[in-house]
Amino acid sequence: MSVRFNPIAYGEWLSMNELEAAGMSVGKIIRSAIRCSSCGSPYALLIPLSLPEDELPTSRRHLQQLINDACGNHSPILQLGA
Repeated sequence: MSVRFNPIAYGEWLSMNELEAAGMSVGKIIRSAIRCSSCGSPYALLIPLSLPEDELPTSRRHLQQLINDACGNHSPILQLGA
């Protein structure tokens, strides 16, 4: 079974420890991967196992910018578009 999704940043106040589908791990979590540069709100990253390692820095930078731009009104979950 193939499960596809784009990288997701979620507030660490949400309790998400792993992503499984049909009993198989489909994503890995990187805790405290991003912090808002203004207020320090922490976000974890949920990364699909299929994401090439060289794409992670680009995804992280893009999500970091979205979080920084929303300071004062942080969304609990942000997902990169297709």
